[in-house]
Amino acid sequence: SKSQSDELEMNQHQLWGDAAGLISAVGYGGYTVLIRCLCPTDESRMSMQLFLGYVGLMNMVLLSPILFWVLAGMRCIGDDDVVSREQANNTDTEDDCKVQRLTAFVLACLITKGLLDNVLSDYLWARAIILTSATVATVGLGLTIPLALLSDIFLMQRDDVFSVGSIIGAIFVLIGFVFVNTGSGEE
Repeated sequence: SKSQSDELEMNQHQLWGDAAGLISAVGYGGYTVLIRCLCPTDESRMSMQLFLGYVGLMNMVLLSPILFWVLAGMRCIGDDDVVSREQANNTDTEDDCKVQRLTAFVLACLITKGLLDNVLSDYLWARAIILTSATVATVGLGLTIPLALLSDIFLMQRDDVFSVGSIIGAIFVLIGFVFVNTGSGEE
């Protein structure tokens, strides 16, 4: 039936999402350990800004082919409509697939978001790895879990995330961060 096929498709998406999360966690952990092992703690011997600049350059060079592949898979249908090749064959989607053009304001917002969200947070995270340890810095990233919960509850006013399991999980993350920090101070 249709509901069983929808449920099977949702389970497959969840499985792929879990696999992607696991792979990215392994990659992120490896990246963290490499920063700690290969970067000196004395910033006069190595510039963190230069290091992150090289990381950004490598990402741009290695990931640009994927961007061009995705862009090549799109085509214009009229003046402002952009749809994929698969959607272009379906006449029903022509009215549904309207993509706005990139304005100067949107570009400025994207650049500002990229600088504040990616560059600044990566710089501070890399400095935290150098100044403390890879474990403390990575567990510190886990503090986004209770902060996201508080944001969902108070700012977004979502009731569906407020549960006993969510509260207990957030408290465990906070306790884990405290234990990792007090445990690393004794070494």
